Amino acid sequence: MKKVFQSKICKGEGDCCRAVIASLFDKELEEVPEFKPDGSQGYELMKYFNIQGYDFTYFNRRDGQELQSGVLCPTIEEVAKFDGGIDGYFYATVNSQTFSDTTHAVVVDIDLNIVHDPNPNGLALALKPNDVIGIITVGNWHINLDGEFIEDGE
Repeated sequence: MKKVFQSKICKGEGDCCRAVIASLFDKELEEVPEFKPDGSQGYELMKYFNIQGYDFTYFNRRDGQELQSGVLCPTIEEVAKFDGGIDGYFYATVNSQTFSDTTHAVVVDIDLNIVHDPNPNGLALALKPNDVIGIITVGNWHINLDGEFIEDGE
């Protein structure tokens, strides 16, 4: 993982997402497209991950949430350990430490420790694993109604 810093630091118009993607895929910031924070961002991120050869699922923190079968959904920590990320790293979202009422993209390890804050001020590095709101998983798998991880066939 290459630590790439964002070039735009502006509420609602920053490029932390782009910098995290560049970091995960060992690219320069300019090699990654800008992902606009609008309704198409998730779809564009999914397309980019797919082009890089990875599946894409955004997994929100769901501690204690029950599945339809009454089984507890795996925690985000369990999901990270099962999925493995990109060489052990994940795209994650946290609450911004710079701007109120907005989220921020960071890189976390398999234990959800923040290992790279693309904002040069580094304020998100003080956050803990419980502060992670969600991660992008990249494996070809799903969770069945019994709450078990199932690897999907090719």
